[in-house]
Amino acid sequence: MKETRTQKIWEHFWGDAALVTVSFIFTLYWLKSGTVERLIDRAGEFEVLGSLIAGMLFTSVFTTAPAIIFLGKLGQVEPFWLVSLVGAFGAMLGDVLIFRFLKDSLVKDVETLISLARPKRLKGIFHLKFFRWFTTFLGALVIASPLPDELGITMMGLAKTNNKVFMPISFAMNFLGIVMIVLFARAL
Repeated sequence: MKETRTQKIWEHFWGDAALVTVSFIFTLYWLKSGTVERLIDRAGEFEVLGSLIAGMLFTSVFTTAPAIIFLGKLGQVEPFWLVSLVGAFGAMLGDVLIFRFLKDSLVKDVETLISLARPKRLKGIFHLKFFRWFTTFLGALVIASPLPDELGITMMGLAKTNNKVFMPISFAMNFLGIVMIVLFARAL
């Protein structure tokens, strides 16, 4: 029996959902066990490297939760501008890796799901300039939010955003998102 593309998409979805659940459980364990505080103490010696790694972890659905906690805690003890700039650079590097290696498969999965509805109408929308601009804008907002960047990257992939546009948007939006996380953590 031949497996359809839709079945593969659902299998990926459920596998990803399980990994996200495990990630949140792991994050809760990190919080309860004091592991985050020990990592922060050690990262204080390597503030730039800690911020860079936390920024890279900020981009993925599987590591967003621990990265947010780590960036917030690091931002409480280190200069917020340093954590934000270096973290945003790390997040941009992570986004570029995801954009280059996963963009095509994620976009194909989304296009397959959309084609199941009304293919002719929806495919025509993809060619509109407004769709491309608006989808890039929405993708940038998702990247700025604490939500995992894969959704924003997928939106920008659907809009056929090129790397020259993607990289500065990724850096700027991740910078804004990390600044909000750090300032929120400092306010607590």
